[in-house]
Amino acid sequence: MRILSFSSCVAIALLMSGCSGPEPAAEDFIDSSFVTAVLVHPQQIQEMPNFDSIRTMINAAGGAQIEELKKATNIDPFKIQRVLIVMGPDAEADAAAIVQFGDAVNVGEINKTLPPNVKTATHNGKDYYQFGMPGSEQAAHFATSKTLLFGTESAVKKMLDAKPGDSPLKKLLAGADASKDISIVASTSAIGSLAAQIPGAAAPEQAEMFKKVNSVQVELDLSSDEFVRAVITFDSAETADMVSAMTHAGLKEVKEAMNSPEAAAAGPAAMMPGPMADIGKELANGATIEQSGEVLTVRLARPSALDNIQELIGGVMAMAMGMQGGGGLPAPDAGPGPGFGPGEPADVPAAEPAEEPAGEPAE
Repeated sequence: MRILSFSSCVAIALLMSGCSGPEPAAEDFIDSSFVTAVLVHPQQIQEMPNFDSIRTMINAAGGAQIEELKKATNIDPFKIQRVLIVMGPDAEADAAAIVQFGDAVNVGEINKTLPPNVKTATHNGKDYYQFGMPGSEQAAHFATSKTLLFGTESAVKKMLDAKPGDSPLKKLLAGADASKDISIVASTSAIGSLAAQIPGAAAPEQAEMFKKVNSVQVELDLSSDEFVRAVITFDSAETADMVSAMTHAGLKEVKEAMNSPEAAAAGPAAMMPGPMADIGKELANGATIEQSGEVLTVRLARPSALDNIQELIGGVMAMAMGMQGGGGLPAPDAGPGPGFGPGEPADVPAAEPAEEPAGEPAE
């Protein structure tokens, strides 16, 4: 997705002017062409167990930059209230975010300096800033001092053109549970767009199945016993029944793969650092599938590994470093790796391979 990092977009968008006025709802900027949305409640996420550990790690990595941002703009990343990400059928061209801050941004103070690579543009009588490379133009606009729009220029323009009234995506968002940390909704158009990207000849069953999905709603709660709830609505009860049977069979295979002794040594669990393998097992073992008419609901219980967030992040970083190094993932008994937690193994040089005795090889 060709969206600049949040910090880069904010730094540029903070140069906007004309940010006074009543606070609009994020949904006011949803154009009828948007088909997918991700709603994030940062304040609720900060209530998850051990979030203080995450805060400490963030401050250790970028505390100085955060303080500079707060001093220059009055933006405290930990006080962001709401983030709504929206996408069109082509997420490469149409993707943007509406960020709602807890405190007013000091736009006027920083509007005095404008980077040379940022241009001022106007759309529908509203000023915005344009930046990015040719072919991947980005834009930013402060609707008010507490509401920032940023993303691809095409998507931001559509936000500025958005008109009141319902749309399929707005209706799905209205049904999302506001108490959840993260909600993801996708309309029929979004599913159809995804289906169109699947080569029919290579995966005819999958492509045909996507065409029968009317909507998808996924909710995540990092603190609740119900970690994930996915609700998929199909075109008919018959389709839901078929998908339910396939999902039950697939889940059974996953459980066997994650839990069998053979899989622990050579299966998917062996390819993950300890914390990641534990999460995989818990998610598979705690999964439930229910069908009611044309609606299929999948629930995942919260994995206990989330309680040790530092070890989990260490495992993720170890896996990422293993992939980047080109040497594959760490061995399952190697631990999280240097610097990723207590009890890390000492660096032991690999043993030289034993020489085979002369003669015929063993049968």
